[in-house]
Amino acid sequence: ACPRPLPGTYAPLRTGSGVLALGRDADSSRQVWSAAEGYPGDPHYREYYRDQGFDLPLDQVREFLPSGGTRTHLGLKYYRITDPRSTRREPYNPDVARARAREHAAHFVRERAAQARAVSERIGQQALLFAPYDAELMGHWWYEGPDWLGFVLDEAAREPDLEAVDPIEAIGSTPRAAEGRLHPSSWGEGGYSSFWLDPSNDWIYRHLNHAAERMQALSRGRERRGPLEMRALAQAGRELLLSQASDWAFIMRTGTLVPYAVRRTELHLGRFRRLADGLAEGSVDPAELAEWEEVDRIFPGLDPGLFA
Repeated sequence: ACPRPLPGTYAPLRTGSGVLALGRDADSSRQVWSAAEGYPGDPHYREYYRDQGFDLPLDQVREFLPSGGTRTHLGLKYYRITDPRSTRREPYNPDVARARAREHAAHFVRERAAQARAVSERIGQQALLFAPYDAELMGHWWYEGPDWLGFVLDEAAREPDLEAVDPIEAIGSTPRAAEGRLHPSSWGEGGYSSFWLDPSNDWIYRHLNHAAERMQALSRGRERRGPLEMRALAQAGRELLLSQASDWAFIMRTGTLVPYAVRRTELHLGRFRRLADGLAEGSVDPAELAEWEEVDRIFPGLDPGLFA
């Protein structure tokens, strides 16, 4: 942030628009996400990539596979990570894995308590350690993640120097937030947006930016529009937001299901364009609008004025 606040990421930051921002705690993140020292890589945890959909003979699993017999994950995973540097895998023991999750939770809480004490003394106020994690991590990539999270909350409840709170509670219990301007950043590789702005996906942004500018212009004259046009304007906002979803650029960059990501981007931009043209020409198609409202019900109370 600029100017850099004295507490760093250990307190909320008030932006120029009045929105309060919380910075992710690097130490809490590293403890979980680091490929070298993160908990999910423990040898006793379940191996995600070894699945009986691939391991068993095709004749034994064919009836459980999609039409055509294409192998895929069935959720039957009998092995533990063992050694990430080797292809050898030993049988998974859920009791041992759960015990490791408890140990890792205790370690995490001890580390956070020590960190909170040190940081609070240094900055002269109670430190806020903001530790967000992808929901996809817990239970999907890291099968024992939900157990670990539950144990963390149990341990934190017994730790006098820590209190688990949600962001709203945290903001309400901290002193007046410093003001500053956020630098562009993300949770992705390198801490910047390079994953979402890459030769594999950079073609989408001129279209997204043009649509955003057009939505802004259309929203400014909303007071003169009738009920049908207001519905169309709101749906145009939904289509814009759906086209801007970071999932599409992310998928294009990873190279998985690229045609799907391209199709979704083009689909929502195409719908937006149809709605915007209808609003500009006074020719909104009621049947088409109703169909799209039914297909994508996201943000039912969306206020088009937010785009003005």
